[in-house]
Amino acid sequence: MHLHEHAYGVIITWPAPGLVRTTVTAHLGDGDLADRAQISGIRSAMDTALTAVLQEARLKAVSHTDGFILVARPT
Repeated sequence: MHLHEHAYGVIITWPAPGLVRTTVTAHLGDGDLADRAQISGIRSAMDTALTAVLQEARLKAVSHTDGFILVARPT
């Protein structure tokens, strides 16, 4: 995961292969990790899950269609 300072808070980005590595490790013999990370919907699913975790922690997190999450500064 990568954190980037933003005027409104922090932007969180991640490379899909790195984030899903632990999920697919058991299946590495079945194919290339890069191929598995391109599974349709995997980025969206991880984005939804991470946003939900941040919101559950009472942070103002909003996912963006360009593949990042903005976590707003507390007001």
